[in-house]
Amino acid sequence: MLATLSNGLLRWMVMHPLLMHRYLCWCVLFGHLCTSVLCLSLNRSENLFQKPRLILTDESVIATSIHVKKSASLPLNDSLSCEDLEGVGSFNTTCLLNSNLYLSSDLYICGTGNLEILPHVSIKCPTEGCMVTFNMSGNVNVGEYVAIVAGSVVICAANLTVGYNSTINTTSLAGPPPPQTSGTPVGTEGAGGGHGGRGASCLKNNKTSFWGGDVYAWSTLSEPWSYGSKGGSKNDSASDGHWYGGKGGGRVKFIVKDMIYLNGSVTAEGGNGGIKGGGGSGGSIYIRAVKLKGYGTISAAGGMGWGGGGGGRISLDCYSIQEDVKVSVHGGYSLGCPGNSGAAGTYFNADLLSLRVSNDNVTTETETPLLDFSTSPLWSNVFVENNAKVLVPLLWTRVQVRGQISLYRGGEIVFGLSAYPMSEFELVAEELLMSDSIIKIVVLSMGKRINNRIYCVNGSLKPVLHNIVFWDHHSFKSCNTLDIYGFYFVKVFGAFRVSVKMLLMWNSKIQIDGGGNTVVTASILEVRNLVVLRENSVISSNANLGVYGQGLLQLTGHGDAIKGQRLSLSLFYNITVGPGSLLQAPLDDDASRIVVTNSLCESQTCPIDLITPPDDCHVNYTLSFSLQVCRVEDLLVNGIIKGSIVHIHRARTVTIDANGLITASELGKEYNQLCCSKGIGKGNYLNGAGSGAGHGGRGGAGYFNGRVSSGGYQYGNADLPCELGSGTEGPSQSFGHVVGGGMIGEFSVQELPKDSI
Repeated sequence: MLATLSNGLLRWMVMHPLLMHRYLCWCVLFGHLCTSVLCLSLNRSENLFQKPRLILTDESVIATSIHVKKSASLPLNDSLSCEDLEGVGSFNTTCLLNSNLYLSSDLYICGTGNLEILPHVSIKCPTEGCMVTFNMSGNVNVGEYVAIVAGSVVICAANLTVGYNSTINTTSLAGPPPPQTSGTPVGTEGAGGGHGGRGASCLKNNKTSFWGGDVYAWSTLSEPWSYGSKGGSKNDSASDGHWYGGKGGGRVKFIVKDMIYLNGSVTAEGGNGGIKGGGGSGGSIYIRAVKLKGYGTISAAGGMGWGGGGGGRISLDCYSIQEDVKVSVHGGYSLGCPGNSGAAGTYFNADLLSLRVSNDNVTTETETPLLDFSTSPLWSNVFVENNAKVLVPLLWTRVQVRGQISLYRGGEIVFGLSAYPMSEFELVAEELLMSDSIIKIVVLSMGKRINNRIYCVNGSLKPVLHNIVFWDHHSFKSCNTLDIYGFYFVKVFGAFRVSVKMLLMWNSKIQIDGGGNTVVTASILEVRNLVVLRENSVISSNANLGVYGQGLLQLTGHGDAIKGQRLSLSLFYNITVGPGSLLQAPLDDDASRIVVTNSLCESQTCPIDLITPPDDCHVNYTLSFSLQVCRVEDLLVNGIIKGSIVHIHRARTVTIDANGLITASELGKEYNQLCCSKGIGKGNYLNGAGSGAGHGGRGGAGYFNGRVSSGGYQYGNADLPCELGSGTEGPSQSFGHVVGGGMIGEFSVQELPKDSI
């Protein structure tokens, strides 16, 4: 019967083709209707069972855009499938994603296979604090021009590739910062937010210390995972109730077993605040892999605003990092005060245990505080560079690293607080490297030391250190050094002492400011092997300065100098004062001379410490000399040694070349209201007549209009002359004064080859 019916139907279809075509069209239309009803039914069922919902909204040749809404009742680690995201394959084998994803909540993807995100795909969750996680056992390949945008992005994989012009971006999408932090500035001045570095405040000037948001999360420096903070709103923009400060940067974490190849960008930057608010601070980026290669960018910079936001925190735990990968944590630009941008954040190399603070040559007056340096394990290096300013704001400070402390291109370090000049600080390192740089030490209390080496080129160093080497731009060693390159300042509000192996200076300066405090202990520069000053290099202190060593101290030529209020050079086997170079103490100013000579103005007895000097050649404010050379094998003078009381003792050989000079001329007693007004042999001024001062002989009398002014008295011991010369009075203070000669003492000299002394 069925066969008969089939034959009849076929004959009917052949005889009526037009009717048959209409019948097939109705069947196709009915099929589409059934499919639509089924899809609606499935979607309704998914809602009932609280499953993720995928709604097709758009189609294109490149990709399909999908809005993903995930129920709040699902667990945090509930993973969507590759099929759920309109991908091809499986997360347990290989999943190819070619759909744009727009998320309203966290996304978690987990699998044992590989993930490949095809070019031009976007995965976005533009909600503050939204987290996107790819937890894969295989490889993750992010194609070219891909954008992954969220508050936090976490990628775990065997290998990770980020293609050209792709971006993993958490900029301005921070969730809440850690509790009990002050990263968002208080007030309505439009200051920047803080995190790794302080936010800038445009109220700051040279006499004040205002800043915006403060730093936090120092204890997690090696593995940062904190959001950045918002910038402040200006008072003239807050009346409408809107917050105009830029938002903080988000968080990025890569945990990769082998290699990351980065040709795109990874950013956790602070948001821009514009002219009505401060910039947000940078967020956190933590990357762990064996190798990091490519030509990409990693940035946790602060946002631009009325006051720039501070930089964030970046930590790279990678055995090998290609130099072409650019890492940036600079502060944001300040529109209200262009010269005071946000402070630099921190970039920590967790594999080498080195800390780098760089502001990428963005000028700022705002500091990056560094706190409680690690002691177990010790860090290897600390770099401060490119106009970054570092503050160590502790009362008792020890900064110890195994290798370098380096300052490059405008870096600055400030120890202690200017309002409380009582701090003690100690720097311990192998080497200190400087180039075009200055270390400035304002010593107002007691001192400590730095260990091993300082390299400096075309700049100025102003502390006392352990191995100080100022060298050619192309000759720096890269291992175990403490470097300073560029114009740098190390300011110390407290005490300072250093011990190093070598000090090589090239067109550089070490300047120590004692702050006029007479109870300040002497600054000590211990250099075990070699001290060489070249090309106008200067070491100077307006307080007591001791330079100790066991090797060679050489001032090479013109412009090289070591100067102090009191200066002691000891324990070297050779000191060479080259042509045009200078050893001087006290300084040229009257105040420095008075401190050294005032106690001896009325004395006719030889100071006991000049006859029997201390065996250890130490220096302090109670000693009589102004310049001491002690326990030196050979002293060769081709330049100038100049002082009020020059004391050379326990020297084997003193050689003064034809062009050399040891002088105490015009550095003796001064007669004014500040010093020695009743000196022993002072010259007098009386009734318009001035007389000469006396010492070994009586001073000459002065005559004017028949009036006589008697000369100064003769004094001293011809067998053991050890008194200062006397000066003379003038008609009044405005006429100034004439100073007497000083004192030169040489004891235990075995050989004096030339008679030019």
